[in-house]
Amino acid sequence: MTGRPADLGGKISMCGDPGRGFERPETWAAALDGVERVHLFPFAGPQSGFAERAVEAGTRRFVVDSAVAAGFAEGGTPTSALERHLADERGWHRGVERSVEATGVEWTHVRPGLLATWALGWADEIRTAGEVCAPYPGSASVVVHEADAAEIAVSALLTDDHVGATYTVTGPVTTPPLTDTPAVLLNAARPAPR
Repeated sequence: MTGRPADLGGKISMCGDPGRGFERPETWAAALDGVERVHLFPFAGPQSGFAERAVEAGTRRFVVDSAVAAGFAEGGTPTSALERHLADERGWHRGVERSVEATGVEWTHVRPGLLATWALGWADEIRTAGEVCAPYPGSASVVVHEADAAEIAVSALLTDDHVGATYTVTGPVTTPPLTDTPAVLLNAARPAPR
């Protein structure tokens, strides 16, 4: 579902504002009419009933846009804020995956690491304050370009080559903790001198 179907040549179903349609189950039937394959972003939570309703409407394949955290092992009680965050993320994304699997139709899970566009959220902060504040500055992440995850998702939607597969998509290196971020990254977001 998207709020901008015209951008996609009318080949996609629409149900209101991007991300908000999942909060409005009364719009799902119209949005899913004639839709056989769904690229599911996890706005539709594990308990939303969206997957079941989609199958009732005729959906026969899901490609779940999940997260690398869905593959983390369960266990133990989280003892830090970061561990709690990752446990919550794992539970949410794995829950969405399980809700799709339970429908009995074809599925593929695409689990990207941290998408590169997340860093765009720092741009204004860097421009105005010259610093970056993050909730877990000492953590390292595997960053992936969103086009890499999208390439797998598109192939999974359009071919039968990926049915029942789970892909963990990562970049070539783990990014260093924020405390080690080179100054050049901070300068990259500043306007060039004139």
